[in-house]
Amino acid sequence: MIVRRLSHACLGARDLPRSIAFYKEVLGCEVIFEYRRDDGFLYGVFIATGGGSFIELFNEDRDMGEGGLFRHLSFQVDDMEATQAHLAALGYETEIKRGRKDGALQVWIKDPDGTMVEFHHYDDQSVQTPYLPERTGPG
Repeated sequence: MIVRRLSHACLGARDLPRSIAFYKEVLGCEVIFEYRRDDGFLYGVFIATGGGSFIELFNEDRDMGEGGLFRHLSFQVDDMEATQAHLAALGYETEIKRGRKDGALQVWIKDPDGTMVEFHHYDDQSVQTPYLPERTGPG
């Protein structure tokens, strides 16, 4: 077995339309599939995040506890300053920090349901850089 990339993360959403708007407007993602019951009720979506990875969102009424074991989503960005400016224009207060151990530049926000969302930028100080597809080639 060879894993090519993260396929998707599946998250519950207490207010599905609000969560869809967050991932579309804040992250620029695209809804590529809607899960609907036979009566047309929308109960979930599949969202493209870029690079062949996706987020799946479903209505969730039950309490999932304080975060469970899930910790955060992270998205790679090419321009951290532009990312921070975009988030600031949407009302998010952020600070660009460098990871203490991995050296990646990071900015953090929360989605409407409190899920931590991280934006990573890899440069020559980031331990991940040699393993990126654009550095290692296809496959």
